[in-house]
Amino acid sequence: MKPKFVNLDSLNIVGVQVAGSPADGSFGKTWPVLFERNSELPSKVGMDVAYGVQSYSKELMKQGQWKYTAGLEVSKTDNIPDGMELISVPSNQYAVFEYKGVVGPELGELFQNIYKQWLPNSGYELAGEYDFERYDSRFKGPANPESVLDIYVPVKKPRI
Repeated sequence: MKPKFVNLDSLNIVGVQVAGSPADGSFGKTWPVLFERNSELPSKVGMDVAYGVQSYSKELMKQGQWKYTAGLEVSKTDNIPDGMELISVPSNQYAVFEYKGVVGPELGELFQNIYKQWLPNSGYELAGEYDFERYDSRFKGPANPESVLDIYVPVKKPRI
């Protein structure tokens, strides 16, 4: 498991948010709602890239949950539709991990490997309480074994 490293400018993502865990099935339910409501986002940057942003707070993590937002990038942050949330993803350096396959337990295993194996041995530390999945034209649907998505984890070198 070897990531590539990229620096990204900030992104504004608007979408449908839930608090839960992958095991409870709530994350997957956000996507159909987003695609039904995407016309409500007049300033969306495009429909060819979507994001699944996971936000971790200490309070939710104690309950085994975190926030998941299925969203699209927008160029303006005013007039957020009711029932949708704005996530401002900061400019940062990211370790990017490619995942190929169906969206299922194997994706969760990759996240576990990133945080429990790769990160502690990488020489990096987390640079934020979030990560995100980026879905572009390589993603062919959650049940397609040929689907590809990228996982972005914010990282920084520790101060010595």
